Amino acid sequence: MIPDTTPENPGNYEVVSGTPKEFPCNSFPPKVVDIISAIAEAKKVCASMVGLAVLAISAGAIGATRRFFIQEGWFEPAIVWAAIVMESGGGKSPVLDEVDRPSRKLEDAAFTEYFSQMAVYESKCEVSKGKHNAPPPIAKRYIVDDCTTEALAVRLNENPRGLLLVNDELTQWFKGFDSYKSKGGVDAPRYLKIWGGKSFTVDRKNKDSPVLYCRNPGLSIVGGIQPEVLKNALGRDHFVNGLAARLLMVQPIKKLRTLGDGVPRETREAYAKIITRLYDLSPEFDSEGNCRPILLEMSVDANEVWREFYDRHAHREFEASGDEGALLAKTRSYVARIALVIELLSQACNGYWRDYVSEDSMLAGVTLGEWFADEGLRVYSAMRETSEDEAVVKDRVTLIEWVDRRPNHETTARELQRNMSHRFGSTDSAALALRGLLNEGTVTHRFEQSPNGGPPVDMFTLASRNGKQA
Repeated sequence: MIPDTTPENPGNYEVVSGTPKEFPCNSFPPKVVDIISAIAEAKKVCASMVGLAVLAISAGAIGATRRFFIQEGWFEPAIVWAAIVMESGGGKSPVLDEVDRPSRKLEDAAFTEYFSQMAVYESKCEVSKGKHNAPPPIAKRYIVDDCTTEALAVRLNENPRGLLLVNDELTQWFKGFDSYKSKGGVDAPRYLKIWGGKSFTVDRKNKDSPVLYCRNPGLSIVGGIQPEVLKNALGRDHFVNGLAARLLMVQPIKKLRTLGDGVPRETREAYAKIITRLYDLSPEFDSEGNCRPILLEMSVDANEVWREFYDRHAHREFEASGDEGALLAKTRSYVARIALVIELLSQACNGYWRDYVSEDSMLAGVTLGEWFADEGLRVYSAMRETSEDEAVVKDRVTLIEWVDRRPNHETTARELQRNMSHRFGSTDSAALALRGLLNEGTVTHRFEQSPNGGPPVDMFTLASRNGKQA
């Protein structure tokens, strides 16, 4: 196991909302464990960052060529949406640059071929003076990074095998939702369909192609995002519509990133070989030439593991509610998807292909899926704590500003409660808030004789105004 937490190492710091659980890196095939370990060591980051990125990139390489048959009517695609949650400087970009290197290399070669074909096509058009009726070449794509859902639908139609969306900053992906639709759009619902591998349509104003129909789409997503940006990007909308629950997230401990020796060449070559083998997978085609994923079933032993997990997880999901319940509801799908990806990674490592998911792969899917569920709940908790802290700060600032506007910049607890009854339900709660400002030195206190001859009252004066009364 590769620990994400080593308290004795002074280079590790910035634990968020509790210590992360140890990342179960050994759930990956042995060759992939070595690759994850080498990259994590070279980049001075936690193994969980690399492991999640490798999982998403591998799913993208499998694309729409394979699906996991769970039972009649239930098929899980090899689609993984991953977010590395970390402050700037934590190593998100170096990890993504390393892990998507094989895909970028294939993309570069494909564009070289495309430009060559386009040059030939344009030359023929010029010779025939516009009478060349052959359709223009289509660029084979592996990666997209920033496009509307309409453009994405075009790319998926041109590349039915599937695509990978990689973004150093997932902020751009979130900002792109409905960015061209003044009355609110359908980007989020379409993306939710894509996550489920469900076909979808796009109606366009283009007369030549008014309707785009994407059959069995395959789109895995991976990128980095800062914690505060993630919280703002998700807001409440993306928790309510279910997008948040569909993200596998890690928010690892930030490590001291001293200069290392870089990723060994043999590690890069071994990793590129595995990812390339996944890209070499082909789907089936129906009688009309449409791309159709090949189905993998469970072995008998894998089915026993799945049933045991499903029933156990059902109790946990039943006891949860709200955002946590939504996340746990998607864990079942992710356990199956991860098992599928691990199985195909294992086959790619060993150089052979089979049509079922083994017991070992299912066990790995359960272990990793449950770890990501726990980690996702930990990220939720961190976001919630930040929101509560912000609310406290906002209340404090509001209180100080109110006292500052009072005559002589002072107030009693009774006056505060009367004027801010929506915030303070009793004089005691108002007095407690003022005592808090007194303890931190924001206000001063004195006893003042009651004007009607009653007992003295507690008067609180803004410290910055004390002696400078208006």
